[in-house]
Amino acid sequence: MGEAGVPTVVGSPAHHGLDIRQRRRGAALANRVSRAIVAAVALLVVCAAPAVAAPGANRDEPAARIDTVTVSNPAPTRNSAIDVFSSGWAPGTAVAIALGDTELRRVHADAGGKVRTDVRIPPDAHAGFGALTVTGASASGVPQQIVTGLSVVADHAPGSSPHRPWVAISLVLALATVLLLASQRVEAEKTRLAG
Repeated sequence: MGEAGVPTVVGSPAHHGLDIRQRRRGAALANRVSRAIVAAVALLVVCAAPAVAAPGANRDEPAARIDTVTVSNPAPTRNSAIDVFSSGWAPGTAVAIALGDTELRRVHADAGGKVRTDVRIPPDAHAGFGALTVTGASASGVPQQIVTGLSVVADHAPGSSPHRPWVAISLVLALATVLLLASQRVEAEKTRLAG
């Protein structure tokens, strides 16, 4: 059907106009698809280029690495010892380990640029979250500081166990049980009287 409900005959000017419009739409769609493909290929090339030229791709360049610090216990108590392991330091250089503003120990990195030592949490350390810092010269010689979080737990009196509210929890559970049993009895009594 042509415009205004008039039937079109194959080969008529109205039919020919529809054919041109369809070809134009098809060409426009093909043009958009080809542009999208070119843009995707360009994006792929741009994103892949840094990976190809990344450090370590060439055997003469050192591979990029992330310097780290880990601790054996992220929630130590006051006056307890924890193990500290860190990497990424210039071999043989001094590395300071501190909790907040208090230096805990100063050690030297081994030939591989690694530090492994134990430190004692001070007895007067602030309870709660704190920053354990490891400071020294990076493998490239630039000063660096690596930080990890510690949550220092308040110590307990010798011979005492940590405070746990077991008595209060037991009392609340017992009270809840008594109230549940009482409400069931009341419901049973209401059902008996109603029936």
